[in-house]
Amino acid sequence: MAYTLRSALHEILGENKSYLHYYNSIIKAYETGYWSYDIKILVKKMYVDVPCPYHLSKKGFHKRLCYAVTDFKEFKHQFEKYMNEYIYPMQELRKNKIVARKAWIKKYGFISKGNQYCQKAMYNCSECINKTICDISKKYTNNDPAIKNMTKLLELLYGNIQSGHFARQVVE
Repeated sequence: MAYTLRSALHEILGENKSYLHYYNSIIKAYETGYWSYDIKILVKKMYVDVPCPYHLSKKGFHKRLCYAVTDFKEFKHQFEKYMNEYIYPMQELRKNKIVARKAWIKKYGFISKGNQYCQKAMYNCSECINKTICDISKKYTNNDPAIKNMTKLLELLYGNIQSGHFARQVVE
């Protein structure tokens, strides 16, 4: 039996959380480049038996066209991975921004000009103004530029690093 998207996410998240909010957030994270797996591969629009009151159908089910999960095991694995590796850490960062900012400065120093270039290029290394910064980090991170990931984290911690108080902290 195929799971509807609602029942699948309620089984993973629980009844009291909005399933559409989390489903849309994983799609948005994939489209913006924050997440690497496209969950829409596992969700298709199809006819599924949905429970209904007995007075509508003698069987207690009726077919309805809605979003359904084709492989629940894989869907559950990917969604729990997304929650544990992306959503929960971001929630913690948002709760403790001051502590996270202090830890960032202690470990990495102030915001660099390379981070600003990366944000201006919208994390696309081919459009970057100064590609040597990305090339230096690619040597050590197996073609996964660390500066890109660090800039995304900086954007969460500080907001816009191009202007305001944090732009004055920039170190070449």
